Amino acid sequence: LKHYDAVWPVPMPVVGPCAVIFDLIFAMKPELTVCVNTIEASLYVTAAQALSKSETDGIIFAATNWLNQEKFKQIQQHSRANYPSISYMMRESPHACLRHFSNSSITCVILQDQGLTDENLEDLIQLWREKLSEDGILVIQHQANRTLLLDKKNTLGEIFFKSEKLTLIRKNNITNATEKLIDFINSENGNNF
Repeated sequence: LKHYDAVWPVPMPVVGPCAVIFDLIFAMKPELTVCVNTIEASLYVTAAQALSKSETDGIIFAATNWLNQEKFKQIQQHSRANYPSISYMMRESPHACLRHFSNSSITCVILQDQGLTDENLEDLIQLWREKLSEDGILVIQHQANRTLLLDKKNTLGEIFFKSEKLTLIRKNNITNATEKLIDFINSENGNNF
């Protein structure tokens, strides 16, 4: 958590996940990141900040149908001013925006579970997992009561990190990118997850 410095108001429940997302994106340096079901801007802005600060040649998208028009414009203006040409927002549902991405094309998907039923969450995990590249990571920012669901449904991929509010699922076998993440998680910084 040595690189994280919040530049956007972060609600208390997502302070920890934001710091983890920042360090994850900073360490992973993904080519394509998609934030799905973005309830508020914290995770998206944090991931864009990390991508920019890591000087990675990557792009980040946020898909949301939750934000009101005023909040959407505020986030869009902040992103355009601070992360030009790397961050983009779509006003679409998690299912509708799937059409914009081909299978095996996304390095990191960040999915927020708020407002989703267990069935919707399972469905979205399966659908977005197909969009992940071979070394892709699916990050689920979830409510505490969802950890049991995610444990039961380990057919969704290999869960290689889990906390009260975050679960990280690897699509396939260990690759260089996931080896770096595992090393990071096991390092002194990773203990702050």
